[in-house]
Amino acid sequence: MKSKGGWWLLLSLLLVPGLAPARPVPEASGAAPGTHVRGEFRFQVAPPPAFVQEREIPATWANASPDDRWRNWLVDSQFDLRKGGYVDFTDLAYEATTSALVGSAARHSIEFSPTYQTLTLHRVQLRRDGVWQDRLDPEKISLARREAGFEEDLSDGVVTALVVLEDVQPGDVVRVSYTIDGNNPVMAGSVANVFNMAWNAPILVRGGRVLFDRDDRVSIRQEGIDLDIKPRKVDDGLEVAFERRDVAAIMAPDDSPEWHAMYPRIQVARERSWGDVVAWAEPLYPPVSALPDELEQRLAQWRALDDPFRQAGAVLQAMQEEIRYFGVEMGDNTHRPNPPGLVWARRYGDCKDKAYLSVLLLRRLGLDAEPALVSTRIGRRLDRQLPAATAFNHVIVRLRVDGKSYWLDPTLTGQRGDVRALDVSEYGLALPIAAGTDALVKIDAPAQAASGISIVERFMPGSDGASAELRVQTTYRGERANLLRRQLQRRRLDQMGEDFSEYYRKRYGALEVATPLAMEEDAEKNILTLSEHYRLSEALSKAGNELMLESYAESVSGYVVLPSVIERTAPIALARPASVRHEVRVALPEGWVLSNLPGEVTASGGPATYKRTLAQEGGEVRLVHEFKNALDYVEGKQVPEYIGGVREIRDHLGLRLMFGLPAPIKSSERDQRLRDLLRGALETPPNPTPRQD
Repeated sequence: MKSKGGWWLLLSLLLVPGLAPARPVPEASGAAPGTHVRGEFRFQVAPPPAFVQEREIPATWANASPDDRWRNWLVDSQFDLRKGGYVDFTDLAYEATTSALVGSAARHSIEFSPTYQTLTLHRVQLRRDGVWQDRLDPEKISLARREAGFEEDLSDGVVTALVVLEDVQPGDVVRVSYTIDGNNPVMAGSVANVFNMAWNAPILVRGGRVLFDRDDRVSIRQEGIDLDIKPRKVDDGLEVAFERRDVAAIMAPDDSPEWHAMYPRIQVARERSWGDVVAWAEPLYPPVSALPDELEQRLAQWRALDDPFRQAGAVLQAMQEEIRYFGVEMGDNTHRPNPPGLVWARRYGDCKDKAYLSVLLLRRLGLDAEPALVSTRIGRRLDRQLPAATAFNHVIVRLRVDGKSYWLDPTLTGQRGDVRALDVSEYGLALPIAAGTDALVKIDAPAQAASGISIVERFMPGSDGASAELRVQTTYRGERANLLRRQLQRRRLDQMGEDFSEYYRKRYGALEVATPLAMEEDAEKNILTLSEHYRLSEALSKAGNELMLESYAESVSGYVVLPSVIERTAPIALARPASVRHEVRVALPEGWVLSNLPGEVTASGGPATYKRTLAQEGGEVRLVHEFKNALDYVEGKQVPEYIGGVREIRDHLGLRLMFGLPAPIKSSERDQRLRDLLRGALETPPNPTPRQD
């Protein structure tokens, strides 16, 4: 289990109104209070803060299942937001019931940002045979800046406290409690506390509590549960509190859309509007009058394009390809972009840096643009969030031309073509940072968006009935072309060619690469075309008096995969909407005929539709698979229909093409025909010679 400071919680709660009366709890740590230094970082050992109302961990779990591999005896989160502060108290108790999970139970990590947060440990305890043991040894606590996101081009300055317990056995209950004091000042209180109400392991006691100033107005939002939770005034503030027991585990399929709320949850926050969030964000993106000379020269070039969409495309391509993505998100740089001149000079920046600079350049070109906040995690569920800055984790750009909105993401790479066709609709909803904005805006897929792939395999069988020449042309459009460019940024074209040729070797056996993989690009239309050319030694095989060629629509198969969990109510995440056309053409040598019955088959399920046609046209056989995925998810109620469609589609992807050959004349028949001819020549009298008068 892993914990973070701030508004994020690892586990959360099922609730009932009010807070149970405080009961006796195990003694706090016997370690002496004080500060412990590890290099440039430090933590404290002390009792819990005065505002905390601790909960007792029951001695037994009456309804625990013997099949449980992990049990959460207590998950308690309490926050003190009074007087502009932000104090986050966490109390966890858990048990691994198998030796395979003891390693996870014996270590615990706590993340905090030392720039604006302090960590205080209260307890590290272990219960064995009903007896609690103190296991908090400050000398064995290490602090390290692990930079877990560094490989994803992110440096956030987060420090991890590593708590490792010795001699942990299956059935031991481990308890860790701590407080993280402080929140990033740049947030200015625009925070919502989010409590999941169940997890993938059972929870015996799940508690939550938030303290506000007495005169604060508070919003509470519930998803997946309906409880009577009301703020109540107490002597020292305004309290929202709840507790729930015996929370069953919920196993979430790993192929559900990220925006799907699998776990019931509660949100608690100070009352605010989306307009308040815009007002919080606007000062982070101030106007800038001066830009580096190099950018001024580029602006002059872009103005000459004299078309708003071509200008926007040029700016976007420069931001995507000339400024690499790397974020140093420490202190207020988590949400405040760096100065545009600095970003351009060092040629790297994160989403807000690149979006900010893009907006400034577009405005200098006379275009209407502003940064827009989105969530890559919540996406379409953003409108179910309480308004707060913590609802967002990404920044893009909204461009408006003639009253229409177009959405640009400068952190992506490899995009080409008309910006009106760029599709970032998977973000779902956005909050443009513009004066007067007081509501989320839906990001629709553009009408011009066309993401798809078309493959044509042309087989030209040889006279030996086994070999064949194969030419393959694959055309990528829209987002599929963008994805291919991103792949080619990491791999050379010849490496990709080796993969392609190896695929055909596995399918057809020995081959010769007649022409190396080649690529053509139409950047204006955002089309990439790959061409392959092989000589196959044993493409066809004998089947009685016929020849056989195996075919399979591999390009479609990647789109029709059965979900990880069949019996489900959760939606299924799919690849983004796309169309796939896979065509097999066979040029028939003289006398060959198609033995398969020509015709058409169709199948569908949910947003997936499929059609296969087979026909012989003159001397060519054409087998065409056409697949379309209309959405990037399957609704829960459509899952049975979709699964049935997927199974049927997969049954049609492979087809054995059979070819009848010209009937050969057997040797015995040839000899008999020769004898018949000779006999006829001897037995027939010659024509009489005409008489001459």
